[in-house]
Amino acid sequence: MSILAQRDREDSLEYRELLDIVTSPEPSGAIVLGSIGMGKTSLVEAVLAHPDAPAPVMRLFCSPTLADVPYGALSPYLGSLQRIEGPVEVLREINKRLESAAMGNLKPVVVVEDAHHLDAESAFVLSLLMENAALKLIAIGAGVLASDSSLATLSDSEALSTIVVQPLGLDGVRAHVEELVGGRISEGTARIILATSGGNPSFVQAYVYSCREQGILFSDRAFAHQNGDEPSIWILARPLPAADDRLTDLVTEIHGLTPPAEQRTLEMLALGGPLPGKLLAACGCPYRHLLGSGELRQTSDSTIRISSALHEAVLRRIVTAQRKAELFALWEGSRQDLGLHPTPTQVLWGIEIGVETESEVALRAVQQAADSLDFELAWKLCTASEMAAKTEQGALLEATVLMGMGRYHSSRSLLVRLMEQTHDATTLTTAFKQLLIVLSNLGAEAHDREVIEQLWEHRAGQFDESLGLDEIVKGHRTAELILDYWNSLNTPDAARPLTSELEFLLEDPEMVPEGRLVVLSLLSDLHSIEGHNETALGLARQVLEGLGRYPRLEGIYQSNTVFRVGWNLIFSGRYFEAKEFIDSYRGNSIHLIVHRQGMLALLHGLGDLLQGRKANALDEFAEAVMELRLRDPAQLLALASCMYEWASGHVGVSVPGSWSGAPLGPENDDGLRAKALTDSPSARRLFARAVAASIGNALGHEKVTDFPLMEREMLLFGTAQLDHGELLGHPSQERLATVLEGHQGSRAGFVARLVTLRGRNDAEALESLGREALHQGEYRIGTEALTRAALRYLAEGEPRVCGAILRQVGRIIEEQGLVAENHIARALAFTELTAREKEIVDLARSGMNNARIARELTVSQRTVEGHLYRVFSKLGISERSELNAMDLEPGNGST
Repeated sequence: MSILAQRDREDSLEYRELLDIVTSPEPSGAIVLGSIGMGKTSLVEAVLAHPDAPAPVMRLFCSPTLADVPYGALSPYLGSLQRIEGPVEVLREINKRLESAAMGNLKPVVVVEDAHHLDAESAFVLSLLMENAALKLIAIGAGVLASDSSLATLSDSEALSTIVVQPLGLDGVRAHVEELVGGRISEGTARIILATSGGNPSFVQAYVYSCREQGILFSDRAFAHQNGDEPSIWILARPLPAADDRLTDLVTEIHGLTPPAEQRTLEMLALGGPLPGKLLAACGCPYRHLLGSGELRQTSDSTIRISSALHEAVLRRIVTAQRKAELFALWEGSRQDLGLHPTPTQVLWGIEIGVETESEVALRAVQQAADSLDFELAWKLCTASEMAAKTEQGALLEATVLMGMGRYHSSRSLLVRLMEQTHDATTLTTAFKQLLIVLSNLGAEAHDREVIEQLWEHRAGQFDESLGLDEIVKGHRTAELILDYWNSLNTPDAARPLTSELEFLLEDPEMVPEGRLVVLSLLSDLHSIEGHNETALGLARQVLEGLGRYPRLEGIYQSNTVFRVGWNLIFSGRYFEAKEFIDSYRGNSIHLIVHRQGMLALLHGLGDLLQGRKANALDEFAEAVMELRLRDPAQLLALASCMYEWASGHVGVSVPGSWSGAPLGPENDDGLRAKALTDSPSARRLFARAVAASIGNALGHEKVTDFPLMEREMLLFGTAQLDHGELLGHPSQERLATVLEGHQGSRAGFVARLVTLRGRNDAEALESLGREALHQGEYRIGTEALTRAALRYLAEGEPRVCGAILRQVGRIIEEQGLVAENHIARALAFTELTAREKEIVDLARSGMNNARIARELTVSQRTVEGHLYRVFSKLGISERSELNAMDLEPGNGST
């Protein structure tokens, strides 16, 4: 066990409970339970290694073979008995050994390994010894207590406690892995390892070692903090490693320790995926003991599955071909008897063992896997069933799967080949529309578009009205029009479509559902970048609801749509709602974590940045970039990179939206990364271009003033650095007031009020604004308003009110992890106590009056009174007694 894992174990409730049992003089003991590999033995050894714990005088080792032998577990200590006629002789012999090993007031400790195999006769003797307070018993068993087991006999004793070792949670997995790799791991990596290991420490350790050896768990220092002290960030290239010898040996060992009937249960679940309990029962596969031990878990739809995806994947690989066929036949018979439909995993199981599968069944399985965003499983089904080669519908579906995986070039090739070969009007139209989606994600140049158009015209000319010409023409017209608008919105320097044009297009009665969702998405983006975030949010939610009605479109559009909803919730100022929405899309399955983690990290970073948690935002943007480099289904990489650069620097205000952080020239790493992304499709997306223009790294001739939402934020960030005197008449302050016209959402409302009050000497209004903003989660705006209010109070001759407010600002900054802007940091310095002031405060808190303090410091009493007056002002208090209630850091006047 690693040092950190040992330390974590010693902090656990299980450790403290077991240590109390072992070191107590009272008669007691414990049954320590948990699934195989959970660290039960490590827990016991850690407790016994404690200086106050006595060393065990006996260790009993149980096994399936000895379970059927009377006194089999105790037999190594009964060698002096020539014959055993009953428990009396055994009790007498064991008592002799225990009495000879007793030490002081502590009872001798007996440890029973693999106690779930304890024979009934040994259990009876140990229970009698427990009742007679002759020993302390620690029994280590796998799984849960079965009512008919010998171990259950022991649990009847009131002196014996039951301790169940729980799997590691997310924080435990993160701590264990970071100790193993010697660095920080990304949030997505921690979640994937938890899902693959099921929190089993043995699986976690084997997983990490195998992934490192195979090069799929690696460190990335590209986004480590510039001071060089920040540890590398470790990330996974793919969720599951190859089943190497280490993993195979671990799973084989665990499987060998499992009873044969339960082995069948685990094999069935490894091959067939989650199964209903009634189907397992029909197949003669017991599962309740495995469920209780944590080796299995119940899913949200009440099916049963193996807790560790790694365990499942490796076990699936080591099951023999003959065994797979036998279990499939058993499963298939029970499935048909119960009238259940096969899942995608089960269809793949049949295909892989050579079972003839109908095309419709395979198609439905691929669609189901794609609908659930499990594109890896969908792709395995496509390749195993040779779907694209068999039917045109299969080829279309395979192209959709490739799009969902981000393999747009492969999807393009497949769709072009389908357009060249099909003789069906519907297939031609559908392939063309899917191809336009692919081209929009690839950022196709005019030449590519022209080649596709020529192919379209050639193929369409081969159809007449009897073959569906009308359908082809209608589908082509709609798709072409939508793509034109899409390209104009996502092309630098192109004229953006008017919202009225898109709204008119929505009224087209011939608009297909997919086209309507695309137009709604375009409208949402147009409104969003103009600062109309509430309108944009409503449109994005319409798209999300529409995807629920058309599941086949979810794999293509869901990530983009979820991002739009989250983006607009955040820029509207609905932070609490945004966090709840974002977290609802995390998912616990590996494929959902992999598919969404980059997008979700980007959204969390955006929320933290706007609220003022700059350090958190940097970490989240860095993780987003690393995740999106590997998997970018929503084309967000360029945006994430630009957001990282935004959070890394500071916005200047001499020219609206100018960038005064690190230069973005070729000699700068950030600049090189940004330039490398310039030609990528994701860099042409509207939001990415808006942020790029804001930090002086625009594509083409675009400026931040072309994107009112981002201009607002850049001006707000920049003017927040200025003191009251600098703000008056500053062009950026005046420009911000103009830009805010027509902007929607509570954030825009707070910014507008702040801009107005910055130019007034109204301390109460600023204080009120600050408190309202804090209540809504606008910590950055709230702390600025409160700070400016405090300084107004100071100017009005109320230093104690000023001090009280500034101390509150300091607490909020510390509690929320904010980074104080320059003018706030300068104001907070007002609350800092000098060394002499702190010395006087310490003496006053010790009970000395002013006269005694003056004598102690050899100064005049008037000097002491003057120091205390300034202290009271800085701390915002009015009575001496309040000093004792202050939680002052040594040498610091702030709490």
